[in-house]
Amino acid sequence: MKQIYWLNLFTTLLFLSYPSDIWSEQTDDVDNNTLIINSIHKNYPVGQHISYYVDTSKALTVSDFAEFDSLWKINKKQRLSFGPEQAHHWIQFKVKNNLSETVPIVLNYEYAHVAEFSIYRMERDSIIPLGTYGDNYPFDNRKIKHPHFLIFDQLDVEDTATYLLKINQEGQDLPVPLFISSQYHFFEDDHNTRLIHGFSFGLTLLIALGILGLFVILKNQYFLLQFIASLFSLFYVLAEEGYGYMYLWGFSPRLNGISRPFSLGIVVIFSLLFTSSFLKFKHSNYLKYPILICLLYMLFAHPIFLLPIHTDKTIGPLISIFLLMALFIALLNIGICLQKMFVEKSRDAVFLLTIFVLPVIGILLRTISFQGGIANLFTKHTGIIILTLQTTLLGGYLLYRSISIIRENQNIKLTLAEERQQASDSILHSLHQERERISMNIHDSLSSLLSAAKINLETLKDSFTELKNNKEYVTTNVLLTKVSNEMALVAQNLMPKTLKEFGLIDEVKKHINLLKENTDIQINLEYSGFEERLPEKIELELFYITMEVLDNTIKYSKAATVLIQFMKYDNEIVVIYEDDGIGFDVHLIRKGANGLANIRNRITLLYGETDIHSKLNDGTTITLNIPL
Repeated sequence: MKQIYWLNLFTTLLFLSYPSDIWSEQTDDVDNNTLIINSIHKNYPVGQHISYYVDTSKALTVSDFAEFDSLWKINKKQRLSFGPEQAHHWIQFKVKNNLSETVPIVLNYEYAHVAEFSIYRMERDSIIPLGTYGDNYPFDNRKIKHPHFLIFDQLDVEDTATYLLKINQEGQDLPVPLFISSQYHFFEDDHNTRLIHGFSFGLTLLIALGILGLFVILKNQYFLLQFIASLFSLFYVLAEEGYGYMYLWGFSPRLNGISRPFSLGIVVIFSLLFTSSFLKFKHSNYLKYPILICLLYMLFAHPIFLLPIHTDKTIGPLISIFLLMALFIALLNIGICLQKMFVEKSRDAVFLLTIFVLPVIGILLRTISFQGGIANLFTKHTGIIILTLQTTLLGGYLLYRSISIIRENQNIKLTLAEERQQASDSILHSLHQERERISMNIHDSLSSLLSAAKINLETLKDSFTELKNNKEYVTTNVLLTKVSNEMALVAQNLMPKTLKEFGLIDEVKKHINLLKENTDIQINLEYSGFEERLPEKIELELFYITMEVLDNTIKYSKAATVLIQFMKYDNEIVVIYEDDGIGFDVHLIRKGANGLANIRNRITLLYGETDIHSKLNDGTTITLNIPL
């Protein structure tokens, strides 16, 4: 299956690289020196019809070439390109209109980074200048607002025109992808190209913003690093395709010269940082040295040139050093992926390695296609196609990994919540058992001892009649009775029998009736939905909270009325305690006031929420929400 997959991929790439119109060109030309236009619906490559001369002296003029035809060398390749020579590159080609009508033509220099060139049309005894163009001039100076360099002209019926170009590339590589087409065909093709570019740039930017959104949500550093890498990848392709100069920095030729190498440097650096962070590379500290060297070189040598070392003779070597640095950092990136893939068997590393190899494959195919004279959608727009594919795949993979991380975090949170729930239930169960044990000990042991002591004290009165009128004896008897009653009340509060047998509402009613006998506060109870009993732990905690609230209300609130509401719904219980007392400032509760803290702690154990609202002279409202 793997062999079939790679075979299909290779076949697809060959198909994309297959020439779109080269075969028809071979039958259209009368000879190799003249390009014959016989259709207004075609895009004609000029490369195989070019003659050229490299003037290293930079002294020749257009008049010299009009007089000496022997200077020209014939290009024998489908495409023409020059190395980083310090020279003027002169190019000549002829075009003949073989149609029965006048043809408005477009000469399209399909390269967005020519420093400066001038074009002339040679007539029998005259030289007609058609303009000077290039990146050495602001974009607004161009007559035609287009990322490439366009020269409009017209060929009459059976007319043959000779065009002459003088190009000064200032020591950089110089490809010469020249094409001629009718204006009708050019604008139709250009419209489709811009639609493709607009869609690709929009999709890439959308995915980059999505990666930034993942960083905002998940706070993982590698999302931010990849967002920066994706953003500068977009800038690089904008610069490479010429749209950056057209729309963003067209006011500055210098900035346009910086845009491509600077974006490339930032992309390779942040891609390396992303890989190191995403794959958790253990030796990431060592990466700071090559990154720092590359940044310093970018600042002082190329492309920003803070040091005065930029001349026509040094520009070529400086660019070569920069490209070697970028290649070294890219190889470091691939090396980390290989180490993680083979040593740690990381699937993430396998995917990243595939992603980072894509540009290499694209550049290789474009180079082969360019040298072979192949012109198609892929070779013309390699940068935007590779960027869109790479960003889409990487963004999709990061989204997939993010969803996996979110699910893992949710599972961890659910597990921790279940463990906390079990721990809370265990604590509450232990507390309830301990209360029940203490209540039984008080009732069965201490109460029995007190009763026995009281009986013995009563017996002494029969044996010693003079004790009947003894003040200490009478006081002791009364104190024993009070202690016995208080212990019975404590035992009752620790484990109320009515609560255990009949439920929360009956026990609260009983407690309110006891309070009414000893206070003037009007206490009202309202409830709904309690046809069935609540879980025991909730009933006990709500009972103790109610006792705490009522005790604090009686002691401190100076209230005339208190309203208690218990409302049971399908998924929660809502309890409201409301009084018309003097209230208090919630933010100024004195230290050591444990009443409200106890209420909050009890509700927290039940995974509920507490809301306390109170103002001075405006009463107090306490609302509890407890999930079922």
